[in-house]
Amino acid sequence: MRQKYVIEINKKNKMTIQEFAELDKDIMSLLCEEKYDMEEIEAAIAKDESALVDAIRTKNLYPIGVYADKMADAIVELVASPAGEDGKRAKTLLFDDSDLLTRIPEEPDVEDEISDEDVELDDMLDEGLDKDFETEEKIKDIKTSLKVEDDILNVDDSA
Repeated sequence: MRQKYVIEINKKNKMTIQEFAELDKDIMSLLCEEKYDMEEIEAAIAKDESALVDAIRTKNLYPIGVYADKMADAIVELVASPAGEDGKRAKTLLFDDSDLLTRIPEEPDVEDEISDEDVELDDMLDEGLDKDFETEEKIKDIKTSLKVEDDILNVDDSA
């Protein structure tokens, strides 16, 4: 699914974020519009990026982490940029979920390679095992059966 976020700061010191999604082919539909007070946004920018992400996320607008980070970067750029002739500053972000699915995952860093020759499987399995579990004699010595309480069996089915 493709998504579009329009972030706009107007001259009344308010910020608006509109979330659009491609519900039909090549047609973007408005899903949500949230308004923010710029004093709160600027205070969150002063803290750090995670505070800004927390400030823009609401019950109705909750972008995934990757998108929220890019939105936070765009908001920081907008706040730092001068306003246009009409007093507005705006930025449009386009995202495609298929890009997230087709990304090649990074290979984890491996410090030391362990070969099969370094570790014996039997040594790993024997490590930490209690010897009592290795014999079946304790299981064979059980002479009692499971006792079932009578009151558990008397269940009223009429309810």
